[in-house]
Amino acid sequence: MIRLLKNIFLLILFTFTVNLSSYAQTNNSKDSTNIKKDTLQLKYDFNHTQKGGLFLDDLAQKEIIFDKELNRYVIIEKIGKYYTKTPIFLTQREYQQYRLKRDMLDYFKAKVSATNSKKKGSAAAQKDLLPTYYVNSKFFESIFGGNTVKITPTGSLNLKLGFIYQNTDNPQISEENRSSFTFDFDQQINASIRAKVGERLDFTANYDTQSTFDFQNVVKINYTPTEDDILQGIEVGNVEMPIKNSLINGAQSLFGVKTQLKFGNTNITAVFSQQNSESKTIVAEAGASIQEFELRTTDYDNDRHFFLSQFFIDNYANSLKNYPLISSQVNITRIEVWITNRNASTEDFRSIVAFADIGESNNVNNTYKNLVDDNGTVQSTNPVSINVNINNVPTTINLPQNNANNIYETSILGGIRDISNVDNTLNSTFQMEQGTDYSILENARKLDLNEYTLNPQLGYISLNRRLNDGEVLAVAYEYTVAGTINGSTEKSFKVGEFSNDGIQAPQNLAVKLLRSEILTTKREGLNGEDESFPTWRLMMKNVYALGAYPLTQDGFRFEIQYRDDATGIPSNVLQNAQTTDIANTPLIQVLKLDQLDQSQFRTADGFFDYVEGITVNSQNGYVIFPDPEPFGNGLANKLTNVADENYLFKELYLNTKINIQNNFQNKDKYFLKGYFKSENSGGIPIGAFNVPRGSVKVSAGGRQLVEGVDFVVDYQLGRVQIIDPGYKLLELQ
Repeated sequence: MIRLLKNIFLLILFTFTVNLSSYAQTNNSKDSTNIKKDTLQLKYDFNHTQKGGLFLDDLAQKEIIFDKELNRYVIIEKIGKYYTKTPIFLTQREYQQYRLKRDMLDYFKAKVSATNSKKKGSAAAQKDLLPTYYVNSKFFESIFGGNTVKITPTGSLNLKLGFIYQNTDNPQISEENRSSFTFDFDQQINASIRAKVGERLDFTANYDTQSTFDFQNVVKINYTPTEDDILQGIEVGNVEMPIKNSLINGAQSLFGVKTQLKFGNTNITAVFSQQNSESKTIVAEAGASIQEFELRTTDYDNDRHFFLSQFFIDNYANSLKNYPLISSQVNITRIEVWITNRNASTEDFRSIVAFADIGESNNVNNTYKNLVDDNGTVQSTNPVSINVNINNVPTTINLPQNNANNIYETSILGGIRDISNVDNTLNSTFQMEQGTDYSILENARKLDLNEYTLNPQLGYISLNRRLNDGEVLAVAYEYTVAGTINGSTEKSFKVGEFSNDGIQAPQNLAVKLLRSEILTTKREGLNGEDESFPTWRLMMKNVYALGAYPLTQDGFRFEIQYRDDATGIPSNVLQNAQTTDIANTPLIQVLKLDQLDQSQFRTADGFFDYVEGITVNSQNGYVIFPDPEPFGNGLANKLTNVADENYLFKELYLNTKINIQNNFQNKDKYFLKGYFKSENSGGIPIGAFNVPRGSVKVSAGGRQLVEGVDFVVDYQLGRVQIIDPGYKLLELQ
């Protein structure tokens, strides 16, 4: 222990000796010259760094000169003609470092000073946060007319991040669905940047997340040389090419390159670009616009119109064979429509179990099976039918009703009332699969009467909005039958259960499935060929939306054309068809859209039969074919010659629209063309919204009208209002 203490003492003594020696060496290395301090005591002790108020500013002015003989920069300070400090000599490299340090210090001092809103000129300083950049290049200056680069950004960025928690104390809702937690995130960007390179090049870019169209986000580069150059101007990005000429129309909302050249007295303007806008020509007569339309067979209005049962599909063409009279014995008197509750609505909701086969049964002597079930577990129990003539052949069609098969039985209904027992009941009894044979919707929403339209005689509904992917659609309805009924003395039948049938929530309702969350389009039929899947078949594919409404019979024209591969020219007849009389019959007659004359007698006159509610829906702008599959089985009934099978388009009804448009383009040869007159007291619609200003040109009788004098344009709503009453009765274009 004593030895350890002795060693520690020696170590401390050694360290002290080394430090003392080092201190002595340091003192010996200092300059021995003594500097005398100023002992003069001033009455007022001023400091040269103090400024403003009662303090005197530093009156010395710095001046930097370059001495060619010494090849040095000299920094001197003087007041008037008197030098106040010893000159400082710097090499070029030292001067660059000095100048960079001084400029950075001045820049940041100016920006910090700009944050003080009380200082004079601070508002202007806050708008210019980025410095001006300089390019030390003669070549750069010769091209752009200067050596500066000025960037000015403006705009705003708003971010909203939060969450939404909702708790509903409703005993009709299951416990796990009473509360919901979702994140809420939103961003709004409105930014623009303007850069000026030298004196000739300008760069402008705008971006706004709230803009309606992509072309409103402008990116533009503008180069303006001197007046003596051949290249007078060049623009890159969003450019325009307006032409004040009645023979050649200009274009706006272009994206590309625009150049202006000058050869003596000859000026040339050239544009190489793609057009981000669309040019339209609207013809108007007596204040109403005449607009053309062109559709393909694949442009049917999907996911909006649905038959209520296989019966209504089979009887559809037969019911309309004598239109405008509807030869239907059925009239729907009551209906409830259920849909997936995407908005978490707490009004008019119930949990439902939707069956694809409820109320359905297979027809006798028919190769098509109405039932989805392929296991043979769903059996017909009490079929009820009516007698009809389809294609002049007496046929018996089974009516849809709850007792049509063994699904609507007490044991089955008791097993599906509780949501936890549905899968077990249906799998053990029928081997059903969810998404194909049935769908379960907890808290399904019942649509209001103003959210859909029902055709009670033809048995289909039209929704106001198109269904989204994965949404389920189901119904319950009741109807009456007139005339003779086979197998029953009753005149009223029901499919599914209504919400006021005495089944209390939270028990499930049994309803009819029209559209499942899993999409199946086809299956193999009894004859080995593909056929439509029953639920896919319920979606109507004979309704085409023209894209404008309301329609009027006056000024409406509609025709169907077929583009033959042999000629490549669309024609309103099948010129090379081998079936008797088909080659000379217009397609509009072949497809049953021309069976009446102007007096409503059954004589084809070559014009579209404008029959409200049957061939056309004026309010929504729909054209409706009187056959469920006009270009498939409907056309096959007319083309009896085997050589004409190439004109059929049965694939259209066995696949989705996207699949048809991508894989069966060689079959899509039919065109639905025409024009319609649209009247509106608010002006002439031009078929577009947020139209670029100055892009609308109006002429009457070959004379170009003047905007603001003869007409005005609402560019946001896309309407033209004629001011001069003398032009309202003329044909406008």
